[in-house]
Amino acid sequence: MSTVLSAGPFFEVLPGWLPTAQHLREASLPAGPLAAIMLDVARIRPAGKWHPVSPGAVPAGCVRVRRAVADSRALTRRQAGLLAGLELCRACTAQVRPRGRAGAYLDLARHIIAARAWTQALEQAAPSADWPACLRWTARTPFTDENVLGLIEALAGDPSWEPARQAGATAWQELRDRADTAQDQARVAAGPPGLRAHAAAACALVAAQQDTIMENEIIGAISSAKLQWRNVPVPSQAWGAASRAWAETICLDADPAAARTALADAVEQIYATAQVRDVALLPTAPAYSGDEFSSPAEWAHAEYQAVRAVTTRRWYQRLEAALAEVHDQADDAASQWRLLLIIGWPPAAEGDRELAYLAHYPELIRTPQVPTPASGSECPSRAIVLLHVPGFAARHAVAHQSPNLTATMGAQVAAGSTPSPGQISALLRYAAAIHGRHNLTEASAALGSFQVSGE
Repeated sequence: MSTVLSAGPFFEVLPGWLPTAQHLREASLPAGPLAAIMLDVARIRPAGKWHPVSPGAVPAGCVRVRRAVADSRALTRRQAGLLAGLELCRACTAQVRPRGRAGAYLDLARHIIAARAWTQALEQAAPSADWPACLRWTARTPFTDENVLGLIEALAGDPSWEPARQAGATAWQELRDRADTAQDQARVAAGPPGLRAHAAAACALVAAQQDTIMENEIIGAISSAKLQWRNVPVPSQAWGAASRAWAETICLDADPAAARTALADAVEQIYATAQVRDVALLPTAPAYSGDEFSSPAEWAHAEYQAVRAVTTRRWYQRLEAALAEVHDQADDAASQWRLLLIIGWPPAAEGDRELAYLAHYPELIRTPQVPTPASGSECPSRAIVLLHVPGFAARHAVAHQSPNLTATMGAQVAAGSTPSPGQISALLRYAAAIHGRHNLTEASAALGSFQVSGE
């Protein structure tokens, strides 16, 4: 049971298990409605798992049982209660579902028991949560209500099932309240965005500048062999390594000098021994005359090193300027807050972790989750959200490159103020226009729902 209900942030009710009477009691659910249900089971080996089978002479169901019968092997048969806790074949167990209200109650119990394990794990993780952890726990929460409320409603209309229906509704609401309390505790533990979030924003803003893009490509191209028409160009690693090293170092003790050294060293670790393959990409005004070198290759190597030194100096100057601007906007720019529309919320994928701090800011509206091409255990279905964030955070989200989400910046709305329906509609129309080929359907649906709620 522990492997089936392993606690984790991405909630899922797995089909291959049945609860026991003890599980129902721990979840404050009555076991009586399911305790009377009996299963015909059989097993092939004395120490093997049990398989639910039909009561007839020729068992139907599991392929293992049918194969054993075809081979004239003797089966051990018995009857067992649905909640007896027998070790059942997981593939067979997924097919066990009583008819009518009993089946709905079994599904409801399994969902509540799994949600209880999820909530307990969240309560344990909340005191030490950071913003990426907060988003992972909210990315696939059990408390979307639609499925569970439908199962609770399916028990209505029969007085004999009313106690089970009320117990299920009460248990679900209590778990939801506990999860909300734990989420609030996790948000408090994560705290306001600090230097790490500001450094990530600075890196994204500088990375989006055309000069940075061109300089990064030139550093890589100088030492790359000329491509044949069939080959795909390999992206330069210089900027990625440099920006990561700078951000990690500046976040340790906020020492700009150490961060500059780390940035330059990261580039040199990749390209210090690289040979110059394309002299035409070196600067037209050389840094060295060439007289002091013994060969053209040695001169080209020195020129390439000078190019890297000039480039890394430009990069850390831009990063420091961007970080100073981010600090200013975060500390003293309440009037420069912006509306921010994100298609693909929450940013729970590994590559989007740097945007997790956006969950700290007010979330004005959220649509239901919609499937995305990257949906999976790391990147589940996403929603469209409208946030109210500082200007630096809006610019960071827009500059962030990700296949999982798109961000659109809207009008300035002072911190603490409420945007008008017209400002919201204008942002959504603009987002639908620029991202139309990517998420036009979802954005249009969101536009309609926002207009109804806002006007």
